[in-house]
Amino acid sequence: MEVRRSSEKVMIGGKLFYVHTVHEGQTVYSISRAYGVSEQDILNANSGILINMIKPGQAIKIPIIDETQPSDISQDRLNKSDFHAC
Repeated sequence: MEVRRSSEKVMIGGKLFYVHTVHEGQTVYSISRAYGVSEQDILNANSGILINMIKPGQAIKIPIIDETQPSDISQDRLNKSDFHAC
């Protein structure tokens, strides 16, 4: 299954992330390939999730590597509690 990259971004604790909603058939591996980050980067950004335990509908943070801060990001718009294992 092809993973579509999200264009939604959020700044949390001074770090920039994409907000990705997991779809049926997606894995941490497939998501990591779509965004060009490691599986470990995703796990580190989302405390409480396990590599094989993501579920459809779950919102996860994907770290944005080497990108300057765009001006359209809402600072700390999402609460850390919004990202958790289902």
